[in-house]
Amino acid sequence: MSSSHVETGAKVGGQENESGLLTSRSDLRFPHPSERPDTIVVIFDGRCKFCTQQVRLLQRLDRRQRLSFVSLHDPCVARWWPHLTYERLMQEIYVLPPAPREGAAATPAGPGSAGPSSASGGEAEAVGVESDGVLAKMAGRQRAYPGAEGARYLLWQLVWLWPVAAVMSVPGSMPLWRALYRWVARQRYRFGKLGPECDPGGTCDLHFGPKKMGEK
Repeated sequence: MSSSHVETGAKVGGQENESGLLTSRSDLRFPHPSERPDTIVVIFDGRCKFCTQQVRLLQRLDRRQRLSFVSLHDPCVARWWPHLTYERLMQEIYVLPPAPREGAAATPAGPGSAGPSSASGGEAEAVGVESDGVLAKMAGRQRAYPGAEGARYLLWQLVWLWPVAAVMSVPGSMPLWRALYRWVARQRYRFGKLGPECDPGGTCDLHFGPKKMGEK
């Protein structure tokens, strides 16, 4: 794995690093949008063990390297997409396709997608230094697919998951997938609470309390 990827493991004890990922997860390295500015961006909860496990699976299946990943807690997210509030991002993932190429017609934002964003930059980000080109490519994205719609969009990008994508694309079925996704999203910290592997002093303390850390 390239050393240029977002890397965790700089600290211990369930604390997070500058990229918004739990530093106790030293085995996780995800390609950041600043490294792949022309890819599909997945904004996920980097403090959630269950979420990072799903992102790691997506990364393994992304043989064509069409995806990049960023934690919603990474400071660059608020800078690049200020219209995506922290509350919205904590409720569900957001998937942002690349901006239309110069000269191509922009895809209008539809139901369930966020409109174009604006951002101010120039600051140093978690990985490297943010260039004007990266800022323009991030802020110029016209659509943001949330939750179940984002999951379905991702499935269509990974050939091994096309059968699942086809099931999620059955006409009239999206309300069911939205409800299922939102239920899973609300339970995600419980799914990630795996006994002694639960990050002490971090998200598990926050959501369950320190006295429950040893419970199964």
